[in-house]
Amino acid sequence: RIILMFKYSMLPVMVDHVVDAAINPNAQGEKMSHLIDCYCGSGLFCLSSASHFDVCVGIEVNEKAVEEATRNAEINKVSFCRCCRF
Repeated sequence: RIILMFKYSMLPVMVDHVVDAAINPNAQGEKMSHLIDCYCGSGLFCLSSASHFDVCVGIEVNEKAVEEATRNAEINKVSFCRCCRF
């Protein structure tokens, strides 16, 4: 099982860079309000940045990964992000 704490020990530069790029305002000073993380896997990116968005959805084709992402959301008390299978 991969939990979100993984980001701090194994992929800090990559995860933090992607999250920062997603949450920073654009050139016009506007912030994004919705995040859609396609092929979210265990939810690393969408769950790490979910608190910065009004709506956060992780989409994944692998049902086991959706279960892991859902469990990671529960472990990390992230209730405002939904991960689903398509």
